[in-house]
Amino acid sequence: MTECLVYRNSPAMRAYQWDCIIDDLPDWVYRCCYVIGDVLVHERPSGRQQVYVGEWLVQDIDGKVLSYTPEEFDASFIVMRFQDTRKNT
Repeated sequence: MTECLVYRNSPAMRAYQWDCIIDDLPDWVYRCCYVIGDVLVHERPSGRQQVYVGEWLVQDIDGKVLSYTPEEFDASFIVMRFQDTRKNT
């Protein structure tokens, strides 16, 4: 899984790119999402949103989680640090 810190005119935020590896979801993603097939379903106050492979979830400093397409993510954020948390097998 790829998790990183990102910056956008505010303190660092956490970001996660959905890659279909269910076992390695970060805790903060588990708290607001579940998986159906290869789609991550993000539960929001306004309703459910499907997050497809390659799309990003970003958690702001208040804990709110939003999703972004790769194009939106690249245009909106500066990646500060990548963290590959996949387990070595």
